Amino acid sequence: MLLGGDVFINTVDPEEYASFLEGKGYKAGYFPFSPTWKLDSKMTSELAAFKKAFEKRNLVIAEVGAWRNPFDPDPEEAKKSIEFIIDRLAIADEVGARCTVCCIGSIVNGNISAFNMSNEFYNQALELYRKIIDAVKPKATRMAFEILPFNFLDNAETYEQFFKDIDRKNYMGIHLDPINLIVSPRLYYRSGEVFTDAIKRLAPLGIVSMHLKDLVLHPSLPNTFLEEVPMGLGGMDIKALLLAINKYLPKDVPLMLEHLNNNFEYDKAAAHTRMVAREVGLTL
Repeated sequence: MLLGGDVFINTVDPEEYASFLEGKGYKAGYFPFSPTWKLDSKMTSELAAFKKAFEKRNLVIAEVGAWRNPFDPDPEEAKKSIEFIIDRLAIADEVGARCTVCCIGSIVNGNISAFNMSNEFYNQALELYRKIIDAVKPKATRMAFEILPFNFLDNAETYEQFFKDIDRKNYMGIHLDPINLIVSPRLYYRSGEVFTDAIKRLAPLGIVSMHLKDLVLHPSLPNTFLEEVPMGLGGMDIKALLLAINKYLPKDVPLMLEHLNNNFEYDKAAAHTRMVAREVGLTL
């Protein structure tokens, strides 16, 4: 597995950015540029330089984010989101990123809707994302989705079925954020088993990138409150997660730290992850 993370550096220069990642001891990084960038002839040289800077240091571009809602209830916003996702998929293909990551989306503002769990919405998502993938037909990257609790793509079983139903296996991959599978106290206390089962199930489909973070359960509240926290401050079974990745996945799958506030927090999270890996006989 290739440990990676976000970095805070005030530069748009690919060499500086890749060098900074390398200096952190990372083997993978996120595509760093502004989401306002568009894939067109004016960007070709910049993307080529970015790809070269990574390759020169044996770094992997783990993902290009495409966080937009193509089911926005405002038709104009939905259209813009679809165009954005297509563009990001094309950029990912141009730079050779392992995947473009997108959320499925929601039919309403604010994400929360019973309709998001319905068969009707499932079929709408199949139809729309087939069109998005077919608009690019990527060769060097894969279209992938984030598991989230707000729609039908909230567990490994449904992800497996969605992957098969969309029928675009030559263009799709699996992005797995295993911590997003933990949505209840029952799952929280058996997180290692949940992680192992999900990785084993989804590995044959091609897991191309993963996220890594920690989660804490606040049991004093009357309703479930799971809070994302930096590595080492929660109750996730990271040892079981790393062992499952090592057992079932190729050695070059990016494992990306995320959602931290500065370089210092990322340094601490990386150090903790490497320490846990050493405890189970692995090296990151």
